[in-house]
Amino acid sequence: MNMEIVSIEKKTFEMMMAAFGALSEKVAALRRKSDTGRMERWLTGEEVCGQLRISPRTLQTL
Repeated sequence: MNMEIVSIEKKTFEMMMAAFGALSEKVAALRRKSDTGRMERWLTGEEVCGQLRISPRTLQTL
């Protein structure tokens, strides 16, 4: 496996980190909404792909 170095602008990196922070907060809020903190049922791969708007192949690589 070859390693690659990807260089991005500081502003872009900061925007990405802010987006990840916002996502993390949303996930935490959804978890707090749940009574037990657990999902009632597991999502199927198809449901996950639909909600994340990704292909099944992309889901496999996550």
